[in-house]
Amino acid sequence: MEYREILKGRMQSSIALRAKRMIRENKVFDEARKEFNSLMKDHFFTLGLALYWAKGSQKGNYLQFTTSSREMVLFMHKWIKKYIKIDENLIKQKNYASYSRIYITRIDVLRKVIAWQKLIIKYYSDK
Repeated sequence: MEYREILKGRMQSSIALRAKRMIRENKVFDEARKEFNSLMKDHFFTLGLALYWAKGSQKGNYLQFTTSSREMVLFMHKWIKKYIKIDENLIKQKNYASYSRIYITRIDVLRKVIAWQKLIIKYYSDK
């Protein structure tokens, strides 16, 4: 097999994978947009988004929330259960000496929260 054919195959594969990823991201964004207007009326929802924005992070393909406040960890755990609606077993928590971390290793969860963040930015910038 020629080197050019190998490169062409790699390029086609890369394009196909990127297209599939974009379709999945757009699907999650559309679902988040449909939920967003009703959720914006809920202060618990907006406060949780704000806390994630302040204390959360995106490491690779998972959602992560880290803080030294035990109360904030409990709040975010309830927020995740209420709005993300995933199996309880997927929510992991690690407690260290001076802080705690919640993380969910699901890319679709991360994409949904990122979509909500983009929508809330647009919501307030349009006012």
